Amino acid sequence: MNKNSIIAIAALVVVVGAVLIFSGKGGVTSDNGQPAGLKTENGKSTDSIENVCAYFPKELIETAIGKPVLKVEGPSFTGTMNCLYYTIYADDYDYSPYTGKSPGGAPVVVTYSTDMAELEADRASNEKTGSKYEKDASIAMDNYVVRDFGGTIWQVILILEPGKYVRMHFVHSAVTGPELLKIAIKFAERIQGN
Repeated sequence: MNKNSIIAIAALVVVVGAVLIFSGKGGVTSDNGQPAGLKTENGKSTDSIENVCAYFPKELIETAIGKPVLKVEGPSFTGTMNCLYYTIYADDYDYSPYTGKSPGGAPVVVTYSTDMAELEADRASNEKTGSKYEKDASIAMDNYVVRDFGGTIWQVILILEPGKYVRMHFVHSAVTGPELLKIAIKFAERIQGN
């Protein structure tokens, strides 16, 4: 067999493989090209915690805090697995006297991460400024409830397994510290399958 024949056969194998994969013959797929029965959003399974907005629907937060989530956005930064749940939103939201008014509001920010080094660096930095990382028994999984030097809850971290966690905090007055704790309790129930 000569060199040209080998190249032709290799090219044919690649083309046939590509046709099988993209036509759905390589496995059972739905109309959107995802495996049948698998709901997706932004290319990620809604059953995957990496798809934060779908895994933790706004109704879960609304049930926890007893007020509506007006808008959901996510991910907010390229390469992150996060979701912003706005309890306050306006087309002319006033962020500060320095930035002026623009569309936006006050969200609860929820992020899924596998970067434990970042978590530990944040913890060291936050503890230097007086924040305390404490466990809270009302949350049905390993966690840190973070309180500022005055004792106010401003962040909650749910430890999923070694190397994975969900971090949540609020911006402006999206929720109160006790409300953030209620959200964390609901999220832990969702993660635990309750």
